[in-house]
Amino acid sequence: MADALGMDVGSYKTVLACVREKGVDIVLSETTERSTPTLAAYTEKERLIGASASNQRRKNTKNTL
Repeated sequence: MADALGMDVGSYKTVLACVREKGVDIVLSETTERSTPTLAAYTEKERLIGASASNQRRKNTKNTL
């Protein structure tokens, strides 16, 4: 269990970290990256965040933030 969580939300990337007894651990994204794109995309059927939203950016520019 983590003692504290930290979040660095940048313009382009977001990093999550948790403080544990032995130090700070960076939380990996679903694509095992240390950071994830700060993006959200909406389709007719689902809401996408991070790398999934980044993949939709060119096809779905109107609904990507």
